[in-house]
Amino acid sequence: MNAAIIAAIATGTCTIVAAVLAAAIHQGWIQNPFRRRVASPPRETGKITEAVRKKERPTVVDCSGWIDGYTGDGHIWLATQIGDLIWPKEPAIHPDATGRWIQPVNEGGTAKRIEITIWFVDNRSNLRITKWLSDCHRAQSYPGLSPLPGMRRLDAVAVELT
Repeated sequence: MNAAIIAAIATGTCTIVAAVLAAAIHQGWIQNPFRRRVASPPRETGKITEAVRKKERPTVVDCSGWIDGYTGDGHIWLATQIGDLIWPKEPAIHPDATGRWIQPVNEGGTAKRIEITIWFVDNRSNLRITKWLSDCHRAQSYPGLSPLPGMRRLDAVAVELT
């Protein structure tokens, strides 16, 4: 076969494949592999609307708030935070159908001022938190935990414990 014929067939075939791919991308049937993907903004938002320490229970902070955009994919945790370390508080938050939640936080540390924080946590980080808690319970020691890559802080409020 003549080289010119082979070149014409190859060029025609490439043109047809390119046209089909362009049409498929345009129709949304496939994603453009050369287009830069932009991460979608986080869906979950949350707020701690109340964090009250009562005189009759000085180590307990009664907290409440709301979560919006939470689909149940992932987990919501309250934690105390001092500096760069956190202490997740059991149990994880399970908001009601309207997104509202109420949960006490027991703070057994010696700090006079803490932050109560609320976190959206992916499944992998949730496993690490539950393992951390289990290890802490077993050892009766609660060293702080650095926030994990799959955690996103939604809100924080300062609380005086003195």
